[in-house]
Amino acid sequence: MIRRTRNGWAWLCLLLPLLVARGQAADRSWIDTSAGLNNWNDAANWNPSDDFAKVGDNAFFDQDAVYTAIVQSPSAADNVTFSNGDVTLGGGTLNIGGVTTIDDAFAAGLGDGAMVTASGLTWDTVGNAVVGDTGFGTITVDGGGDVRAFDVIVGDDVGAVGEINVTGVGSTLTTDGPNAGDGYLIGNAGTGTLNVTGGGLAQILNDTSGGIADVQLGVTADGDGTLNIIGATSSVIAEDVLVGNFGTGHLLISDGGVLNQNISTSPDAFIAQQLGSSGDATVHGDGSQWLMARLEVANLGDATLSIEAGTCPQQQQRHVHRRRRRQRTRRGFWCRDGQFNARCDQRSVRR
Repeated sequence: MIRRTRNGWAWLCLLLPLLVARGQAADRSWIDTSAGLNNWNDAANWNPSDDFAKVGDNAFFDQDAVYTAIVQSPSAADNVTFSNGDVTLGGGTLNIGGVTTIDDAFAAGLGDGAMVTASGLTWDTVGNAVVGDTGFGTITVDGGGDVRAFDVIVGDDVGAVGEINVTGVGSTLTTDGPNAGDGYLIGNAGTGTLNVTGGGLAQILNDTSGGIADVQLGVTADGDGTLNIIGATSSVIAEDVLVGNFGTGHLLISDGGVLNQNISTSPDAFIAQQLGSSGDATVHGDGSQWLMARLEVANLGDATLSIEAGTCPQQQQRHVHRRRRRQRTRRGFWCRDGQFNARCDQRSVRR
């Protein structure tokens, strides 16, 4: 026999509205691919159409079309997934309480994958942003867009391909996970590329409470990751950078781009860090800079470092020196004719 006391009924009356509200959470798919300003906060643009996507809902963009969704007032969802089409998000502020995923598992290639443009939008994801999970995905941050996530993962699984483009002055991509997180995983087990061009900025929040996260290119043995920083005022701010951790990494700093690791007391850079890894790094052009405390080349893997017609890596402890004449430096690199080219493997680097 169940007894219901007066207090019990009172508690039920208090809880009932909360239970009803929870029951109203839904998976909502965007359906409006027409031209014009299609407002996120308009229920008619969603299926089911009883309400627009909000806190507690999962938002899906799966229309095979080119279209725009405007965040005309602060909008939100628990998770958002882009699995098809070419979507431009613009306007105000979008808050995602869970994970952002940009991935077309059925695409034939990157040009056929899920594509998103964040133009002038402030987009904050509490969880991770995954671009290319098991398939193909691309996101472009432009027009002063500001995109944030706990960690950014590009090319997550084996066979996945992801690409992020941060372009234009004022356009920013940030990882801000507390207690460091993982930061940027470019080419986790798939293929990933991060392009920072035209004055764009990709950065890691300087959270000294638990350390600062890293930029990793080619994270696992299957991963292949690329970071391109091209153009004056284009920059990446991080602490440690690994160009080929267990996998394959590629770094290009060109035409005035800057990789600035000096946001902590001991920012280190590694090219081909673990056994079986490979990495190549090129710094090219006037004004191009790579700033760090220490550079370690070919710890256990195979590495190439080239510094051409521009600035050498600047370090607090200099192991690499640019020479006019051919000369072997203390780290086992060779310099010739005003151009620094370092080619080495695990046998030729003094450890």
